Amino acid sequence: MTGEALDFALDTLEIGRSGLRERLMDLYLTLNVFPDVCDALVRLKQAGMTTAILSDGSPQMLKAAVDGARINHLLDAVLSVEEVGIYNDVSGIKRQRCHRNRHKIQWSG
Repeated sequence: MTGEALDFALDTLEIGRSGLRERLMDLYLTLNVFPDVCDALVRLKQAGMTTAILSDGSPQMLKAAVDGARINHLLDAVLSVEEVGIYNDVSGIKRQRCHRNRHKIQWSG
């Protein structure tokens, strides 16, 4: 999905530099974590909370981000809507999460 959004932006802005798309996509694999993320995850884990990432990024991008940030040990799950194949449908994502880990999830919003 990120690649499709990038393609749309590059096309819309008529940016056709050779190799730019690949370079930008590669940068997604090396994004830095926000400074407060590790501390927040530690505090949530200490409070007995289940922690997870839910993103529209691809599983490959999410794995690279989590590995690069070295936060694997602080997460109970990393979920990509790509695995469900349903975008903008929270119920499909809820079913994936419950099925994968057999946890009851509290959803808000």
